[in-house]
Amino acid sequence: MAADIGGHGSHPHAPGLGRAATALLLSLPLVVGFAAGAQAAILVSNMGKAEIGNRLADDQTWRAQPFQTGTNVDAGYILESVELKLQSSLQPPYSRTPTVSIRRDAGGDPSGRDLYTLSNPGQIRTGLNTFTAPNGAKLDANATYWVVVRGGLTGLTFKAVDSNAGIDSGAAAGWTILPRHEQRENGRWVLGRVDSGFSSRGDGGVMKIRVNGTERDDLVCDRTPRVRTAIVAKVAGISNCGDVTAAHLAAITGTLSFRFANISSLKLGDFDGLTG
Repeated sequence: MAADIGGHGSHPHAPGLGRAATALLLSLPLVVGFAAGAQAAILVSNMGKAEIGNRLADDQTWRAQPFQTGTNVDAGYILESVELKLQSSLQPPYSRTPTVSIRRDAGGDPSGRDLYTLSNPGQIRTGLNTFTAPNGAKLDANATYWVVVRGGLTGLTFKAVDSNAGIDSGAAAGWTILPRHEQRENGRWVLGRVDSGFSSRGDGGVMKIRVNGTERDDLVCDRTPRVRTAIVAKVAGISNCGDVTAAHLAAITGTLSFRFANISSLKLGDFDGLTG
């Protein structure tokens, strides 16, 4: 990638770099990309905990698992995906595909509207299934959200762990999975139950989930306004500087155009994340 600073006006000056160095920086081609791929981290998971039974989610009985986000209070988080462990599943035309969504807590239950609807994997199968969040799905810090599952016509059976099992080690700071789940029956949300064989446990248990994402960081908003605008314009589907991630910066190709921008100075860090 290159920076185009053609047009009227003097070359901008970045403090501490010197005019010659600044002009050289702006004119150098930048080869950017992320060959290894910037991967989301596991924010919280209970996949390593022992299973106690199954639960069915279908058109009539929805299931919802609450989780608590962490302490990144300055910017929150970007949700990348949610993984669910299925006991068994039927494929179309035998069943409709499930709907997995994220809702914000509404006074202790998920009775509000869907905040994000996640995309299903290419094929629903027994074992781990990854449901992908839309681009730029933001979660606030220190907040409770719910993974809501509607299983389709014949339903899907999910694995559960004990309510007191806790979470796997390595969770992001402050993240946890709350020790209960809820199910929606006849239009009402009630404490969930776990079916194990021919019995039903009233304590509900916890759905097996893994939440993947990254800490959200205002990497771009504090940059020189013209640089900030040029960067945001290069990221498809993003209009807010606060939504630009390190992966977005690494993926930028082409030219950042500052033609006729009349930039008189630059900040240190204006081109961080764009490697040359």
